[in-house]
Amino acid sequence: MLVKSAVVMECLADTSQVGFDKTGTLTEGTPRVTRVAPAADRWPPDDLLALAAAAEHASEHSVGRAVVAAAREAGIDLRPAHGFASTPGQGVRAHVAGYTIQVGSPTALLASTQDPGSARSRQGNDVRSDRQHLEQAVAELEATGHTAVVVLVDAAPAGVLDWPTGCVLTLPQPPRHDQHHRQPTRAAHR
Repeated sequence: MLVKSAVVMECLADTSQVGFDKTGTLTEGTPRVTRVAPAADRWPPDDLLALAAAAEHASEHSVGRAVVAAAREAGIDLRPAHGFASTPGQGVRAHVAGYTIQVGSPTALLASTQDPGSARSRQGNDVRSDRQHLEQAVAELEATGHTAVVVLVDAAPAGVLDWPTGCVLTLPQPPRHDQHHRQPTRAAHR
């Protein structure tokens, strides 16, 4: 079971019925990046995706595979990454093209971003403003059922990658009836 936030857990207190189904019937089960949203103009979406994919290349996590697949589908060559490290529940970290790239949980990574005075930003960016922008973007995405992953470049918020959670609800179709031979129908209970 995947619970994306404390608010979701709190909503379970009001739940009277729960239905479970295996992946493939209700959900697609394969994350697919649908949008790359840079925090500011300094990172074009393809550059941000290239850095994230290079950092995620050694990852065995489905999120990492989705990021790498998105880069490949966009025709982006993966740059070499060094010093790959993965922390469960937080994300990955690697050195790519002279940058330290982190990709992972918005909660973990945005909390770790430094104040503007101590961030090692190559562009002199406003880290606090970028962090607030990404926090708002993540909240909006998650409120609409999307999954968000944050990208940091040299400890500064650089952008967010997102995809729909993958909920594909397939309901059984009601039986078709011939106009001349109408048959009674039964409600199917699962």
